[in-house]
Amino acid sequence: MKTLNIIGAGRLGRVIGSLLCQTQLVELLSVLDRSLDSAQEGVNFIGHGDAVGSMVAMMSADITLIAVPDDEIVKTAQALGDSGVVRPGDVVFHCSGLLSSDELSAVSSSGGHVASIHPLQTFVGKKLTQVQFSGTYCVSEGDHKALTVLEPILSKMGANVVGLEKDKKVLYHAASVMGCNYMVVLLDMCLGMMERAGIAREVASKMVQPLLNKTLDNVFSLDTVQALTGPIARGDTQTVARHLKDIERLVPEVDDAYRVLGDRAVKLSDVQGNASKDSLGAISNLLKNA
Repeated sequence: MKTLNIIGAGRLGRVIGSLLCQTQLVELLSVLDRSLDSAQEGVNFIGHGDAVGSMVAMMSADITLIAVPDDEIVKTAQALGDSGVVRPGDVVFHCSGLLSSDELSAVSSSGGHVASIHPLQTFVGKKLTQVQFSGTYCVSEGDHKALTVLEPILSKMGANVVGLEKDKKVLYHAASVMGCNYMVVLLDMCLGMMERAGIAREVASKMVQPLLNKTLDNVFSLDTVQALTGPIARGDTQTVARHLKDIERLVPEVDDAYRVLGDRAVKLSDVQGNASKDSLGAISNLLKNA
């Protein structure tokens, strides 16, 4: 059984710490956070370990999870490297989706092995069981020795581990943000437009949900090209023109988004091949002429 320390007892640190302990492959020693009280709250959530008030109060551990905000990772790694807590051969990893394991170079200088493990999952602070977490994809990169230690534990957690080159991580993270966060923003625009059309938001949500579910089913059972429907996929120039006219009149704040997404829909429709190139060219001109 490997020993574990956690630095950062926010919702990510707590949930991942709990999942790590559920594997029964690690024993949690210390939890460190901004204050002793918040560290104790983390211990209470996880159900294991001891709250500590400083880095030097931590016992050395085989594995250390740094679960602080992204802009604090380098500073935390430097403090950890300077503390003498990390022994040669110990593993230190962070869970940032944006930053690579290079941010932990201060730990490498102390003889530790470093990695980054990013669960492609949303965490809302609730404790997850291994069954609930099972099937989650985790993107990994870092030292081979660190990954050799971490990947069997991730496998026991039920994770699907996907390796990634560290210089591609920013692009991966931007894609994840677009697929998750920006989908929420797009739906917020959709619901807001329905409200402007006179449909109550709670009713609009019920109307859109089955449409969205079916669309997602089509995307993942077919692909994005074949899943695309609607006026642009049909080459319906007049419908797009009328959309643009009323959007400009009633909800001008979404005009840019409609045009950018519409331009992408033109490209997908061209690959799909159900609309004529002339009609798609006409729609493209409409979208580009603000």
